[in-house]
Amino acid sequence: MVLAVFVVLALSLGIFAVQSGQDLFQKALAKERAEGNLEEAITLYQKVIDEAQDTALKAQAQLRIGLCHEKRGEKNLQQAQDAFQKVIDNYPSQSEEVRIAKEKLSLISKTQSASGKKESDFSLEKVWDDSSDSFFMGAPSPDGRYVSFVDWQNFANLGIRDLRKGESQLLTHLDSWETGESAYQSIFSPDGSKIVYTWQNKEGEGELRTIGIDGGTPRILCEDAGWPEPKSWSKDGSRILVFLRQKESMDIAFVYVKDGSIKKLRSFPSQKSASKMSLSPDEKFIAFCLNQQDDLSSFDLHIMSADGNDVTSLISHPSNDELLGWTPDGKHVLFKSDRTGSIALWAIQVEDGKPEGFPQLIRTALGDIRPLGLTQDGSLYFGQYSGWSDIFVAELDPETGKVVSPPVKAIKKYERSNSAPDWSFDGEYLACLSSRGKNLVMGGVALLIRSSQTEEIREVIPNNISGLNFHFIRWSPNGRSILGVGSDEKGNYGALWAIDAQTGKSEIIARPHENGTIFQPNWAPDGQSVFFLRRTMKTRRIIHLNIATGEEKQLLNSPLSIFNLSLSPNAQQLAFYGDETIMLLSTRGGEPEKLIQEKDVNSIAWSQDGRFLLYGKRHAAKSDIVDVWRIPVKGGEAQKLELSMLNLMHLRIHPDGRKIAFTGSLQPSTSEIWKMENFLPKTKDKK
Repeated sequence: MVLAVFVVLALSLGIFAVQSGQDLFQKALAKERAEGNLEEAITLYQKVIDEAQDTALKAQAQLRIGLCHEKRGEKNLQQAQDAFQKVIDNYPSQSEEVRIAKEKLSLISKTQSASGKKESDFSLEKVWDDSSDSFFMGAPSPDGRYVSFVDWQNFANLGIRDLRKGESQLLTHLDSWETGESAYQSIFSPDGSKIVYTWQNKEGEGELRTIGIDGGTPRILCEDAGWPEPKSWSKDGSRILVFLRQKESMDIAFVYVKDGSIKKLRSFPSQKSASKMSLSPDEKFIAFCLNQQDDLSSFDLHIMSADGNDVTSLISHPSNDELLGWTPDGKHVLFKSDRTGSIALWAIQVEDGKPEGFPQLIRTALGDIRPLGLTQDGSLYFGQYSGWSDIFVAELDPETGKVVSPPVKAIKKYERSNSAPDWSFDGEYLACLSSRGKNLVMGGVALLIRSSQTEEIREVIPNNISGLNFHFIRWSPNGRSILGVGSDEKGNYGALWAIDAQTGKSEIIARPHENGTIFQPNWAPDGQSVFFLRRTMKTRRIIHLNIATGEEKQLLNSPLSIFNLSLSPNAQQLAFYGDETIMLLSTRGGEPEKLIQEKDVNSIAWSQDGRFLLYGKRHAAKSDIVDVWRIPVKGGEAQKLELSMLNLMHLRIHPDGRKIAFTGSLQPSTSEIWKMENFLPKTKDKK
């Protein structure tokens, strides 16, 4: 009896210690991020290191100490270096934190090596510490004073950042996600007075728009011409070089500013993927990159005459090479490449539209940079994003809701880039999505599948799917395939795909059409049907699909927004969130039943016995902290569980009813913009 009490007490103290460490970490984050009190944050992070038992948490705290010292400015760079080195020395098993620490040490080293030397020497400077655009869809102005961005924290509005003043201004004024509108890629006009950008309209289609840097009414240059992505603006301001993504092709074209007319230069099959393109300073040539024929995850560089007639291979190599742009004198094309095993900056000399000599290595160990563009003086602007999302598993007592085992990181591959966990029906496997992978097409998503028995993680790349939604996947009852939502073979978003869990071979089982795109699929336990949401701008329909016949039965048609659709284990009811209310709907149809009114619910899951709904709700005082609650399905008081985390979402209950998987973060992401100067290569004389 005494031994049993001792064991229970020891376990309780262990859980308390872990929870206390996490609480301390969250307090330190609040001091750092919300209050800007870096000294006190450093003290609290150090306390986490001294008192916490969780090695992963201690490593994250040590990394945050380095980041806090870095934020305090140049005088504290030595302390930042010491802190980052401790991450590497003391926590070698924490691969993601070690990777970030090494990148930070490399950047600090390069920054310090340039200080105190003549202006012609290389320099590196962080110009925006906390960018609102973690996808880095903007560009620097020609003079380098501004950078454009998409503010994903404010309904995907277009904005500009004044890098001299350290101030941001929104140019568009969306105030809701409901319209479906958003800004995407943007570049500045040659005189810096305007921005051209991609805009997704209410119908989900792309438009090319311009707007002044002071705001005002935007002008639509072209619409109904595919999805336009602006890449370069001619010096006289008369035309804009764009990618036009069509259902059947991907076109390179000029859009004329005067009347919005389009001149197509070259077409490629729609299966081709491209991200970067740049007009030469003399406007005679266009450099661009396309994915390789035999390896869709790697890109080669090409150069084309500005009339679209002649195309020449610029860089053909088994590695992944991505265009950065032309040097201001037009004599080199810059690109980044992983050919040496890590990402480095390279240049190739170009003469009369042809490569001259071999590529020249400019800078090594850059880390995962996201290029924004070059300015008139040859400065390169780029972004670096740490990622944030990981997969965690905790254990709950299904009767009391008490936390039996605190959250632990369940997927330790491609950390801070994983999302949307789901358990197989037999509980043997945990799958999730990852934005990183060995063979990903640019912008693609990988499936990671972890065995509960061996803890081995397999990586599966879905074939022929683009735009796979990062928020939901679902296992089939037989464990052979996984449901996901992405674009169809013609680029129409909202197709329901079944992905083979072994090979990645994918097939469409339901398509988007006039009644809406598909979201939030749930596979019924019988394996014969799927429940999902079809959404248009005006309506939300909950659908039951018979897979064998393709017949769709409408269960609910609502003008309200519907989120977090979740099927009960016995397939008798659906839970969802809409109009600030959690509701229940019979899978036979009828009117939904209101269960509880709540604000800021971001996830819903059923307990395995069907008695409770668990849901994530944003903390009242800290919008980035999410608490887990549960409520009896038959009504009663909601119960707050002792489970909270940054950005917690995607709750999924294990078939044993005890383990719960979710997406979350132990520390916030970092999104920085840097400027590199005085690095351009010299032109080699012909011998």
